[in-house]
Amino acid sequence: MQTRFFAAGIRWHFPGGSPLGGDYEGTGQVLDWLGRAFRASDGTIRIDVHDVIGNDEHAIWPGRPRGMAGRGVLGEWPVTW
Repeated sequence: MQTRFFAAGIRWHFPGGSPLGGDYEGTGQVLDWLGRAFRASDGTIRIDVHDVIGNDEHAIWPGRPRGMAGRGVLGEWPVTW
């Protein structure tokens, strides 16, 4: 999965000051973040991709990750990555 879906130099930014918020670089850190998000949401995390825009150097996608935890909404955020 690491090399099939993510470039080695991937940079991932998740907004906010939550434990998941921050900047992540490289496939190891990004996959670790995805695992933590999955666990924090009790397996309910979903990321809806609205579009993908890219060129030879960069790719971004506007999307909306969301998930539940316990009895409440873990979060729903409009973001561009």
